[in-house]
Amino acid sequence: MATQNSLPALLPGQRVPMSYEEYLTLIDVEIDAAGRYHSTVLPDFWFDPTWLAHEPLPKTLTVLQQIAPGALRAALLNDQ
Repeated sequence: MATQNSLPALLPGQRVPMSYEEYLTLIDVEIDAAGRYHSTVLPDFWFDPTWLAHEPLPKTLTVLQQIAPGALRAALLNDQ
């Protein structure tokens, strides 16, 4: 059984990738005029790919405030 930070159990004869790159598949995605990628799976979810190049990465709450301010506000109010 796999845990959060481990690989799944291997079976005899199973092929084992030698590098992380073997798991990657690059695909072309559409970016909107504001430079954001919109999910095709999660309605209304988007992110700015340039965030991934920031060092350090943007804070989670800062990003959520930009993506879904209403949902974040509601979640924070319900948590109190």
